[in-house]
Amino acid sequence: MTSLQRPSDELRNHINELLKSLCEQNEISPVPHIEWSSRLKRVLGKAYKTGRIIRLSSWLSEDQAEETLRHELAHIVIEGKPSRPHGSEWKNWAKKLGAKPRATSASPPKYAPRQKNSRIYKGLECPSCKIRFIRFILRNQLYCRACGPRKGGLIQTVSGTHFELTNWASKMEENV
Repeated sequence: MTSLQRPSDELRNHINELLKSLCEQNEISPVPHIEWSSRLKRVLGKAYKTGRIIRLSSWLSEDQAEETLRHELAHIVIEGKPSRPHGSEWKNWAKKLGAKPRATSASPPKYAPRQKNSRIYKGLECPSCKIRFIRFILRNQLYCRACGPRKGGLIQTVSGTHFELTNWASKMEENV
């Protein structure tokens, strides 16, 4: 896609048809509205449950757009139900809709302009419960609230770009 308009009309139409088809097959009503945003450069998409809006990055490849639509539609479906954003109910719907039940993508939007200066973030881990945190600024004596300051003093384990650390942190979620 080298044209100035992102995404192409062909991709927009394809994604709209896919949305209608998924909603019809899974009895999802009313059909959510799709918006495209050129401001989403690090995130593939977002679901706004209250307005039943799915916002997709204008910088997605066709495969990314399809996968992200399915992922965000699963969020719309569980609206109003007592469920964590990427909990078991969401995972069931994600699988049913054909999406990988992951909280984050393995890669950023394919055609997004690269960031000029990538900040270096720190990956912290609780030695007790193994939960992972991402921080840009480190403060002294950070600890895991669930484990307390004695057992849960956070240890810096990795550093890298925000994207790298988001993937690092999500690997922890998959193991739980």
